[in-house]
Amino acid sequence: MIKRIITIFISVILLFNLVACGGQEKKRYEGEFLRLFDTVTRIIGYAYSKEEFSEYVQLIHDELEIYHQLYDIYNDYEGINNIKTINDNAGVQPVKVDQRIIDLLLFARDAYEMSEGRMNVALGAVLRIWHDYREEGTEDPERAQVPPMELLKAAAEHVDINDMVIDEKEGTVYLADPEMSLDVGGIAKGYAVEQVQVYYGAGIYRRAHKRRRKCAKLRTQRKWRTMEYRSQKSGSGGRRSLHRSDHRPVTGYQR
Repeated sequence: MIKRIITIFISVILLFNLVACGGQEKKRYEGEFLRLFDTVTRIIGYAYSKEEFSEYVQLIHDELEIYHQLYDIYNDYEGINNIKTINDNAGVQPVKVDQRIIDLLLFARDAYEMSEGRMNVALGAVLRIWHDYREEGTEDPERAQVPPMELLKAAAEHVDINDMVIDEKEGTVYLADPEMSLDVGGIAKGYAVEQVQVYYGAGIYRRAHKRRRKCAKLRTQRKWRTMEYRSQKSGSGGRRSLHRSDHRPVTGYQR
């Protein structure tokens, strides 16, 4: 299967904001993982050490893995109701799901309206046929073929997005058509990356802001210590002695 590359450019912006004390220069690092969303995910950013950068890469990976499992249409995960669970219960019963699935499907509904139906997550019945024929053709290229038009037209009778019933209050999703299925592959990766950068972008900013305040405090303390040393060295020559416990600003000489 051909791997597609998705680069998280936002990480570059976020890691530019990391702050270190003492004028240490940032270095460029790259991180990459392969399994999530059947896609190569590459993260590029600047940090003061490989360890610091790796910490953020791991945070991003772990959060993306949650979205990967929630939006998966092929695999089951213990204790998780995902998109596959919704498809398995089409025409049977509503499925209680994580809010992140609700949010994605509400976004997908908006995308359907904005694209005038061109972006339709309810096309799962049709896309599954193409998927199966593609996999068969990959395994046996000599017998590769496109799906029959009659088969595709029959599946196209079960792609009405209005049959995707979302109950926001109960947190459930129900597919009213038993032959219907969802396929969120067209929007899930981009949506997940956006949500992760919003979540961790705020966290990284808060951490960087906290570090900047700490550095500013250390610089001020160093300045006070330097001024105290100079004052004590000058004796009683007119400068007032500044102690570390005295946080008032120095205004000049005392006469």
